[in-house]
Amino acid sequence: MSHPVIKNETPFFHQALFVNDEDMRPLVVNVVKATFRIQPEAVGPLIPLTEQPPLNLEGEYFQDPGISSCLYEPECSPRKLATDVVLIADAVAPRAGLTQFDVSVQVGHLSKSARIFGDRVWVCDGKRCSISSPSVIERIPLVYENAFGGEDSHYETEYGQAFDSRNPVGKGFHHKDSPSVSGSVLPNIEDPASLIEGYFSVPPVTGFGFISPNWQSRIDLAGTYDEEWDENRKPLLPNDFNVQFYNAASPGLISSPYLVGGERVVINNASDIPQLSFQLPILPRPLIHTVLNNGKESYVEAVLDTVIINTKTMLLNVIYRGRETLSRGPLDVSDIKVSMEGMGVSSHLHSVAS
Repeated sequence: MSHPVIKNETPFFHQALFVNDEDMRPLVVNVVKATFRIQPEAVGPLIPLTEQPPLNLEGEYFQDPGISSCLYEPECSPRKLATDVVLIADAVAPRAGLTQFDVSVQVGHLSKSARIFGDRVWVCDGKRCSISSPSVIERIPLVYENAFGGEDSHYETEYGQAFDSRNPVGKGFHHKDSPSVSGSVLPNIEDPASLIEGYFSVPPVTGFGFISPNWQSRIDLAGTYDEEWDENRKPLLPNDFNVQFYNAASPGLISSPYLVGGERVVINNASDIPQLSFQLPILPRPLIHTVLNNGKESYVEAVLDTVIINTKTMLLNVIYRGRETLSRGPLDVSDIKVSMEGMGVSSHLHSVAS
């Protein structure tokens, strides 16, 4: 039996993913990814790119996986219960000569801010430590490497060097039993509402990007892989697996209910424009019409579950996802048609720009 016939009537990229759910039931997950150029001087709605990029199924890290933070998560999640909002950006000082300033992003009802500091170190005299004056800062990547976390090279446990499991790639973490070391660096990115007060402070990890799947805030949702699971449930996911695991945005940037499009975006000091403002595109929700080989038909409306704002490339990705359970798998499906009311390919291409 041949592969399904897929007809994409939208001007955006579509891909049908045949995966399994938490209980290994086969699914077809239809993903529509729309990419727009952010044009701060433009009036009116954002304009989609002529060449729409495909899904990033492998994901991407800033450097090597395991030793750096996640730039793009794999876009093959079977579902998300809420909308992830991610900002990929540099913090940019609004004027010269500053040693600290704030960055903020607002998308609809979501908002998050961070305080950006120039480089600082601990100055210690015995057990008394103080923070040096920050250096002048002009620009720094908003990555978890510059936020609180990382390893304590001066304290080793039976499993290796102590580290902050919330953000293993950050800086500034000190185990409570380690010595105070003058010259130890502090993070450049902090939560303005919970700034570092002492050498052994453990403040919140503040970031705007994707959380890696093996970091604490997500691994705690992944379930228990113990002897009982190994003997009685493997290869299924554990019974206590929480589907919130699939949401990978930073705390404070996950929207429930889902965003719908049209929300106002305001970004301060995280691009070459001190305040960047635009509106998320207002798009009809993709309608997925699936025809099975047994003749049954179904209609599923996809939801907007991922928004990626990249002010370094000035691109916006909005990702819609809709899923349907199958009996056996891909061979169940005869045809898939994806449409957006009023947005046929031929009628819309005249307005797109590269």
